[in-house]
Amino acid sequence: MHEIEKFINKNKALPAGLTIASISDALEDIASREFGAKRSPLWTKTRKTHLKRQPECQACGQTESVSVHHKIPYHLRPDLECSAENLVTLCEKSDRFGFGCHQIIGHCGSWVLHNPNVDKCIAVVRATWDEED
Repeated sequence: MHEIEKFINKNKALPAGLTIASISDALEDIASREFGAKRSPLWTKTRKTHLKRQPECQACGQTESVSVHHKIPYHLRPDLECSAENLVTLCEKSDRFGFGCHQIIGHCGSWVLHNPNVDKCIAVVRATWDEED
């Protein structure tokens, strides 16, 4: 069984204080170990700076339970881990859509995948709900 599946199966009921965003961070750490990529010591500062600049999910506009998504996964391109152009804010559970934009748009529904067209998908989703408003 995959490490992420083990984690999810083991933690179906979340303890108090554990957030979806903290689970996302833990899953990214598991993925980094699984794919052999190590986090840059600058990552924490880069993440905080990015969230100050872009605090809302770029797909649905939500500001709660957001994560910083790497457009090109850092295990594939460690040199882009802290590049602002490679980062986008996506939520873990959208109140607007009822699903996590990070997993669905950023990872095509599976944490082991990545969406090379994430910017295009975000633009389509934004255009759709901008028309509804």
